Amino acid sequence: MLALINESSGASWMLGHRMPRALGMESGITAQTHVLTKDVKLANLMAQERGLSLPMGEVAARQMQASCDHGWRDADDSSVFHWYRELFQKGN
Repeated sequence: MLALINESSGASWMLGHRMPRALGMESGITAQTHVLTKDVKLANLMAQERGLSLPMGEVAARQMQASCDHGWRDADDSSVFHWYRELFQKGN
């Protein structure tokens, strides 16, 4: 399915590079979760300083921080997918 999506108009760089690791098709760490969390928070701060609102950036920062707080800090940033899976399997 992933290969099909990546060959269609639904393709994206993020999907093609992060999802194989999230699905366990590839391994390795390309960006630790805490590093990308820091970057998203910095982008949000820069936007705020310029009077801009990034609602999805704020949501992303909260979710990524929660992923770090739940043990995925040093894992590849695609691990946010694993944190979501655990969260929803528990019914939270």
